[in-house]
Amino acid sequence: GSRGEGYLRQRGIPLTLTEQLGVGYAAPGTWPHAARDWRGGRVVFPHTTPDGRVVNLYGRAVGTAEQVPKAKRHDHLPGGKGCFNAATLQAGAGPLWVCEGVFDALALLAAGVPRVVAIFGVQGWRWDWAREVRALVFALDADAAGQQQWRALARQAALRGKRVAGLEPTAYGGYKDVNEAWMAGALTMGDGPVVLDGPKGRELPADLRDAWAERAAIMECDGGLARPVAEHAAWRWLTDAAP
Repeated sequence: GSRGEGYLRQRGIPLTLTEQLGVGYAAPGTWPHAARDWRGGRVVFPHTTPDGRVVNLYGRAVGTAEQVPKAKRHDHLPGGKGCFNAATLQAGAGPLWVCEGVFDALALLAAGVPRVVAIFGVQGWRWDWAREVRALVFALDADAAGQQQWRALARQAALRGKRVAGLEPTAYGGYKDVNEAWMAGALTMGDGPVVLDGPKGRELPADLRDAWAERAAIMECDGGLARPVAEHAAWRWLTDAAP
């Protein structure tokens, strides 16, 4: 019955789902960071570690983009940061879907994706928390920064022997992120993203990494392949040729 519940409904997110993940509402005057309080209150999301510890809180000011000044929309309390739904980094079947924002994660969960984490921005990913994750699907924002970051993360994942995929920008139906597409009824995942296989259970040896990067660049520039596809093809060429 709070403004927070109404705001979640506007974003297409079921209340029962958010309750399972520790989401709450800070009414006006109750947000711990008093200088960042907002007259409509904030929907509050826990920053957690993979072992389930809450290490921080993120509050999204309730209201539309027109109602809430950009400088007031987002607030994280001072201190260390975690991820939203970080426990799924250690447990769960199938690939781990990675997105930037909490509403993107909630939209994917509402759409039936079972294993999703939000990293609170493109710089929030931590490889030390993902050692046990074998397959990743990146569903970052459809803007240039998001697409550039997912390709960088895909390359790093491949070097760590993980299977990698990305949700293509066309899946967003012209919207900038997963949640906007979900709200508009435009989110389409079809048969799912094409998975790019990593190496056969091992990292690429350090002495082959320069050759891999050079081969991928040639395939991208001369062969016209998209960067992730070129990197994957170069990987397979090197690992298949290796004794």
